[in-house]
Amino acid sequence: MIITKDDENLISDIFSKLNKNFVFDKSKLDSKIIIKLINEIDYFKVYYNKKADKKIIRLQNKLVKLFKKYEGICHPYELFKDISYDENMDRKLQKIALDLKYSNLYFAKPFYSKEYWEYSALVLKKRAYPTIGDVILELFDWLKDINWPGSMTIKEILYSIPRNILIKYLEEVINKANSSKDVVWLENLYNFSIELNIKETEFKNKKTSKILNNLDNKNLSTD
Repeated sequence: MIITKDDENLISDIFSKLNKNFVFDKSKLDSKIIIKLINEIDYFKVYYNKKADKKIIRLQNKLVKLFKKYEGICHPYELFKDISYDENMDRKLQKIALDLKYSNLYFAKPFYSKEYWEYSALVLKKRAYPTIGDVILELFDWLKDINWPGSMTIKEILYSIPRNILIKYLEEVINKANSSKDVVWLENLYNFSIELNIKETEFKNKKTSKILNNLDNKNLSTD
């Protein structure tokens, strides 16, 4: 993906406004990075919200347009606007799932209104493993809150992934959740491992088992 100099400057400028220590590395820029930036602005709005600062919203809109430009796809509103829970829903979602110009990441890391999240999850379910193998880590993000639309559908997708592959990614995510001290996410991951009857010996790193054991005592640090 070729990024124009103007767009490089735009992204750098956007994040310098959010984080004065941000250093833009244009060599690592791709569609994943753009989505990450969009999501970071979402988090920024949540944690530093001053009635959704208009300047921040404008920055996010610019990034969404930039993502659309380089992915060559439309906004989810345009993609899902004609879909409703009726007899035609399955056919319409299947058509979207088969159109591979829409990347897996586009659905796995939704940066848009939650009203479309369930549709995104259903599209990923239709694509199934191994087609969605490049976004397994992102799928675990949906377990941060099992009340999120689509989270139960995502769990069904995770259940379908070969056990040895799933556990490898689960171990990485458990350590990530522990590092960020996200108690709710850790508890959801713990429950997920119980549902799959995963044994401690199936994890490669002993630290992972220790994290899950410590969870019972609400002691999230293993350092």
